[in-house]
Amino acid sequence: DISSNLPHSSVNVIREDPANPAILYLGTDNGAYVSFDNGASWNPFYEGLPNVAVHDLTIQARDKHLLLGTHGRSIYKADISLLQGISEKTMGSLMLADIANVRATRRWGSTGFNNYGAYFEPSVPLQIFAPSAGKAEITVVLESGKVLKSWELSLTKGFNVVGYNASISEKGKKYLEKNNISVHMGVNGTFYLPSGKYSVEVSLKGNKTSKKIEVK
Repeated sequence: DISSNLPHSSVNVIREDPANPAILYLGTDNGAYVSFDNGASWNPFYEGLPNVAVHDLTIQARDKHLLLGTHGRSIYKADISLLQGISEKTMGSLMLADIANVRATRRWGSTGFNNYGAYFEPSVPLQIFAPSAGKAEITVVLESGKVLKSWELSLTKGFNVVGYNASISEKGKKYLEKNNISVHMGVNGTFYLPSGKYSVEVSLKGNKTSKKIEVK
């Protein structure tokens, strides 16, 4: 019996993770769930997924993606690289997934040639596993440790995805320019990370984790 703490709902599909057999993905009439302990306990799979019936789950092992087929809400794709590293031993730890490199462009913060429409900005996904819900602080720092931007947000227990637009604060911009590093400012008034290597740090209830990010 692996029903554990699941809500009373029809189960439509269950899949075992190909990289970590202790991880199970479950599709029900009330959304998707993930277990890191062979079904002994379950966590809601929140990553942008509405509370709708999930009828099919497909795992793309090479790309580390989970495809979720829903009832009337199309197909959702989730990066599961962070989830695959979670086990019973690490479930109490704050974790941040590796961050993909970003390619800078002068188009950041602009609306294009016709000056109409939404501003173009990068969206760097920060995948965070939080052992408990709470207010977290995210900080972007130079390799020297100098803070370029810091902000707070609320995390739910489990898997979170936070979008970061590669921006820095005015204070961070002034520090870089003082050290002869030019900073691009978009038409929208936002300052963006110049090419270089940085770290993204996440702090939650006294715990901290970090990963490198490079802007090319």
